[in-house]
Amino acid sequence: MWTKHNNFANIIRDSWNSQGSNVSDFFFKLSNMLTVWNRETFGNLFYNKKRTFARLQGVQHCLSSNYRASLATMEEHLIKEYNNIIEQEELFWLQKSRNCWLKEGDRNIKKFHLSTLVRRRRNKLEGLKNEDGVWTQDKEEMKDVAIRYFKKLFTANDSLGNFEQLPLMFLLLRDETKACINTAVGEDEVQQSLFGIGSLKAPGPYGFPAGFFQKYWNVCKCDLIKMVQYSFETGVVPVDINQTLITLVPKTDCPMEMSQLRPISLCNTTYKVISKIIVQRLRHLLPNIISPNQVAFVPGRQIQDNIVVAQEVLHKLKTSKGRSGYFAWKIDLAKAYDRLQWNFIWKVLGEVGIDGKMADLIMNCVSSVQYRIVLNGEVTTSFTPGSDIRQVTPYPPTSL
Repeated sequence: MWTKHNNFANIIRDSWNSQGSNVSDFFFKLSNMLTVWNRETFGNLFYNKKRTFARLQGVQHCLSSNYRASLATMEEHLIKEYNNIIEQEELFWLQKSRNCWLKEGDRNIKKFHLSTLVRRRRNKLEGLKNEDGVWTQDKEEMKDVAIRYFKKLFTANDSLGNFEQLPLMFLLLRDETKACINTAVGEDEVQQSLFGIGSLKAPGPYGFPAGFFQKYWNVCKCDLIKMVQYSFETGVVPVDINQTLITLVPKTDCPMEMSQLRPISLCNTTYKVISKIIVQRLRHLLPNIISPNQVAFVPGRQIQDNIVVAQEVLHKLKTSKGRSGYFAWKIDLAKAYDRLQWNFIWKVLGEVGIDGKMADLIMNCVSSVQYRIVLNGEVTTSFTPGSDIRQVTPYPPTSL
């Protein structure tokens, strides 16, 4: 919405050129500066719309009784200003609505507005039950319930078993393949990764979506490329970049427990760029290291294939009339891709042959995260997962 303002590009350019070497500090300072700019310069969007429309009506009323060239020029200027405000309002409600399938067009404001209201009402939590089943509607107590739930979820326990002796039997990568994975990151790779992210996808704690970096790529590309290259050269992601917000989406109409809420991780755009480059480098290796009966996350394979196989097996069991008996096991793998032990991930990387800075970077992405939970629009205090388990939602399951 702010990008529609005539002076916004100059503000970003001047601010970026005057920043220091720490990109994270820059985003923090820029957020504070834009908050002041929004209040003092950009102004209230809806008030500006009413004021401009009232001025336009007054000018047109005067023109209807007494035509003057100055009034005609003012009318033309006000029409342009009003249309610009309408575009800003449409973009504002589009971002609020999180609508992914409907594009900007002729006056979609009402549609986006209604979508926003419906989404807010659906996601609003009236209260939560704690571990003891006690219902609470106090905001601070609800935050405490959410934090305790995720801390427990992200902590390892002895029931997970010992996998150290399991024969994983992956095919080892060739030396030339390893060299390809660990090559230096170039500008084209960073740009392709950035522009492959949806421009209005929900941003992380920084609050800057991918569309911000895409629009001002020529301004920020040098620092963004340096930051990405630093991570791949050292195997370390800056701690501030790997901060993640967890927003809660109800699975049912009236959720009362944390288990009835689906956690969605909102990562910073800079972190998404790094993880997307890792995914692109590893994706073409998956068909060689994943068995044919594993049909998810591999290009050219469909998970529906296993559904068809399961249906055929059940049909065979149902229609079989021989003396030999059959039985089937139904295994519920709850949170199969949400919880993985760090040392298990490290063992798999070693078995495949992914080592060096790439392995260090993957493990750093997994283990250096800091979480904050968004509950009814309010953010909780930060916490870190346990030393053995990490929810991998912010990290694409393709790589794991």
